[in-house]
Amino acid sequence: APASAIGDLGVPAEVVDASSGVRHRAAEAGPPRHGVLRTGEEDAYALDDDDVARLVRQGVTALDMETSAVVGVCENLGVPWVVFRAVSDMAGSSSLGPALLTLVDGEGRPRPLVVGRYVLTHPHRVPDLVRLGRDARRAEEVAAAAAIAYLRDR
Repeated sequence: APASAIGDLGVPAEVVDASSGVRHRAAEAGPPRHGVLRTGEEDAYALDDDDVARLVRQGVTALDMETSAVVGVCENLGVPWVVFRAVSDMAGSSSLGPALLTLVDGEGRPRPLVVGRYVLTHPHRVPDLVRLGRDARRAEEVAAAAAIAYLRDR
């Protein structure tokens, strides 16, 4: 906050890969775009509130881990791209932090034994995990609806 809230849709004008510094500009055609989506690795989950405030001052409106890889492939192939991302969780002190990445595999699927161990050793985080699941579903629905509407109107 204050850049975004759970369920807010982002259609970035630019995607920046935090690890390489490569900046990808969206094609001009398509829906209105604004802001910068910053893509990172595990470091995106280790940001504190001061880090988030600094990124907001730089024009960053959202963080994720995947988008720059996808748009990089599109650009290498000469394919125009548009990104629809919806906020599923907040960065900074309100996030689950890097521990979240240990709970899923490389495809984002839950790792049941690891999740079970985490829940047993961190029972106070169960409401956070439930909230994250609910919020991720909401974000998925918002982004999918925007993409479907965009494609239907083309």
